[in-house]
This record gives sequence, C-alpha cells and structure tokens, in this order.
Amino acid sequence: MRFILCLLVVGVFFVPIVHAVDAKPLPIAYCQHMGHSIEINSENRPDCVFENTTRCDATLFYNGSCGQENVIDIAPRKMGEEVYVEFESCENGLVPSEPKYLLDQPICQKPSRFDLFEAIKNFFNLW
Repeated sequence: MRFILCLLVVGVFFVPIVHAVDAKPLPIAYCQHMGHSIEINSENRPDCVFENTTRCDATLFYNGSCGQENVIDIAPRKMGEEVYVEFESCENGLVPSEPKYLLDQPICQKPSRFDLFEAIKNFFNLW
C-alpha cells in the first residue's frame, strides 16, 4: 500500500515538473519567434539581439518599451502547431487547446462543440 501511495505522490508532483523544464519565459519566446537571438548581458539578463546587431532587454522588447522597429507580423499557427496565446493566434476556425500540464504550450486544434460555445459566449459577453 505504501508503494502505491509513493508512486501516486511521485506521479502527481514529478511529471508536471518534468514538463516545466522545457518552458521558456514569454519575453525570450517572443524575441525568438520574431526571428531574433537571445544573449545574456553583463547584468545576467536576456537581451534580444536584432539583425542590425542592436539590442534591448528581452522583457522591454516584449512589453513594447524598446526595439519596436524590429517587430514583425507573426503568421497564424496551423493545425497541431504550438501557440503562445499571449502573442500568437491560430488559423481561421482553429482554437488553442487546453494544456495537459500547467506549463505546457497549447496547440492549435479544431474546436469541440463546448469550446465553440465558450468562444461565442466570451465574444458576446452575454453572461
């Protein structure tokens, strides 16, 4: 019985941690999705480095405080592709899935009837 309880505890706490290791902070993901690179500056913070070799703090770039001339349009994501819902969208008719684990990225998928109802309800703010 103790063995089963231990397996249950490990499964509940360890599996989400394994998936969380791959998660990127949003400013870094945003910079990289724009086609730019990340370098750690002298203050041990991530800088977004642009094609013309100028740079700014990745968080400031994400917040729109610097480097806005380097922002590009991000094409909507296709079926099955990961989507950062904070700054990307899915192609017409697709919706982001619910992540299986806390820090998993949603993927674009066809909506289920329940998702479609929720989307319509949220769009019209009826409730």
